[in-house]
Amino acid sequence: MNKRKIIILFILMVCAQFTNGQYLNLNLSLGLNNQKIGLLGACRMVNLNKLILIEPYFQPFLKKEDKPILLSEIFDFEYFKTGMSQYLKIIPYTDLKNANVKITNIDQHILWGFLEAQEGPHSSDKGHCFDDLEIAFFKSLKLNKRFENMIEENLDLENGEYVAIHCRIEDDWLNFSKDIAAGFTGLPRFEKIYFTKEEILNKYLLSEFKECKKIYLSTYYDKEDLVNSWIENGYIPYRFDTPDLNYHISSAIDFEICVNAKYFIGHSRSTFSSMVARTRYSRNKGNSYIYNMPDDKLHLYKNIYIHASPDEAV
Repeated sequence: MNKRKIIILFILMVCAQFTNGQYLNLNLSLGLNNQKIGLLGACRMVNLNKLILIEPYFQPFLKKEDKPILLSEIFDFEYFKTGMSQYLKIIPYTDLKNANVKITNIDQHILWGFLEAQEGPHSSDKGHCFDDLEIAFFKSLKLNKRFENMIEENLDLENGEYVAIHCRIEDDWLNFSKDIAAGFTGLPRFEKIYFTKEEILNKYLLSEFKECKKIYLSTYYDKEDLVNSWIENGYIPYRFDTPDLNYHISSAIDFEICVNAKYFIGHSRSTFSSMVARTRYSRNKGNSYIYNMPDDKLHLYKNIYIHASPDEAV
């Protein structure tokens, strides 16, 4: 029996225990965008089984001092609830305080498996073949007003006339590329994953939109040489550095700035980049590109699979 059939059988067994009106509580993990994929899986599960979704906590990641944070502490809960009302019912976590209801806890890996078990246009890995639920999901996850105002007050990026570039150049990505070359990951050993800041800049200098001078740099690489290299080439680089904020809040703000850009350039193997591209597509924004093809060009991100190889993406 192949892997997909095993996953499908397992998910059917999980769903068989549900009853209409049952409450679903999510145990999410990893980075914010991985947790959002889990949330999308939960929305599908709730829709299929007529369950009630409890507002989830996003669990801490990287910053040990962070505490779990509710969806409503990052995103506009009422906007999400309204946008998804055709597909599911979600209640605020605070509504459970005095409720005597049956709650089922479900882990993120099951939610990911549920997505993987979906076929045709319902799969999270089917490029542009989104159904209405997935489009509604990405449209409805909107930053709450506090953080929208924070962007407006701190960045001179009115009207979306800027290019956002996800520079995946942090040390963990470099180490990941070494693991690939060593054959530890299951990805093709010859695939080039890591691109230096110089390679990304040079690809931009050869692109059709090199005249766009406002550049938003999305990265956790914190050395000044990245910003300086863009300044030296006549550009106006922006960063949104918020070390005092919860990691997930910083990630959500960074994400929204990339979604709202005139052009977005990212890495198709990155969860962050692929989720930005999917959100842009769902909000009727095109102009998403990737830099991880092994040539000197930026390529239009046509097939926005999660973690797609460059050949699949273009």
